[in-house]
Amino acid sequence: MGPRRFPGRKASVDTFLETLQHHIDALPSHTKRTARDYLAEDRLTRRIRHGEQSFAGELRGYQDRYHPAAAVDEQGLSLTCTCDRRQPCSHVSALLIDMERQILSYPEVPWDVVRQWVLDTVWQWDAAFAWQLVPDATPEWRMPYRPELGASVLAQVRSADYVPLARDPRVRIWAEAHSSWWEVPEFLQGFSRWASGARLSSADPRLCAALIWMQPALPMARLIDAGLMHRIALAAPLLGWLFHPRPVLASSSARQLRALESLTLAVPDGSGFLWDAFPDVDPYHLARADALYLAGHPQHAMRLLEQHLPTESLARRAARQRLVDWMNLDAGIPHRTALALETGQLDFVLPVRHLIGDSEWRSLEAAVRSRAGDGDEEPDRV
Repeated sequence: MGPRRFPGRKASVDTFLETLQHHIDALPSHTKRTARDYLAEDRLTRRIRHGEQSFAGELRGYQDRYHPAAAVDEQGLSLTCTCDRRQPCSHVSALLIDMERQILSYPEVPWDVVRQWVLDTVWQWDAAFAWQLVPDATPEWRMPYRPELGASVLAQVRSADYVPLARDPRVRIWAEAHSSWWEVPEFLQGFSRWASGARLSSADPRLCAALIWMQPALPMARLIDAGLMHRIALAAPLLGWLFHPRPVLASSSARQLRALESLTLAVPDGSGFLWDAFPDVDPYHLARADALYLAGHPQHAMRLLEQHLPTESLARRAARQRLVDWMNLDAGIPHRTALALETGQLDFVLPVRHLIGDSEWRSLEAAVRSRAGDGDEEPDRV
């Protein structure tokens, strides 16, 4: 049977929860009772999400295994189940009740599924999903970092032994880790040791691109040091992720941004049109300029920022700060002066005091001190 659709709104988490509650309340009592029994008996054993609006699970029924799914879009809530019964069945109902309880805990598909999708050249979308590759329990590293979880995870990432990327169990951790783990110094150190010994410069570019796409929190500097980011061979698989209509890992602004940065490092001269295709990802051209600078094109990076100097104050200051950092002292005087006047902070122009005449300096100093005396609050940093 095809999916049954219900009225609804385009979902954020909050509106999705409202939609779920509405349909849970409308479930027949006997269906709801069976669904709650499934959950009480821990029969919903595996859970995944695709992006922020599509969720599925594996449920051990009393006769077979079923795979209920729920997705929300502009048209409403779509419910499907492999049992092929009229919706909402008790399996889908169990999924809805479980989602209401812990929707934020649903993980994306694991690395093992991504790896199969990348390496299987005959993958078919109508083939059965590899539920056997989805763990029953969410691994510790996919949860927000807590000290009590740290010891066992950190023990797994300490080794720097070389294992080919396709068989290295640590790749699962790097690819799947919750963003909070990347703020843990020992976790970062473990990744740095791994990256320096993993021979990423010669590893399968399809897997490297998948790792970059799946985990936008990967430290770019470590990947550059490991020789990965300047590989032209990364371009094709990264473009595949960026423009695939139905990637196994849903597109997001963070993933698009990391892919664009990586493509700029791999092919700096041919990346401009790609950034133009995703204008909302980097509206002030700051990330694009950073990538060009890291790719060894500082003049291009500076020209880009000067041609597109933001009108929004915080973004403009961030752009000027980059220009000050990248330019020589003489060329950077206009931007240093502007920063000093905009912020009321003389520190920006002190390094070029010797390049400014006494009369001009006294005028500038008076203007900056006047600006500082206006009582404006210290601006936020971008």
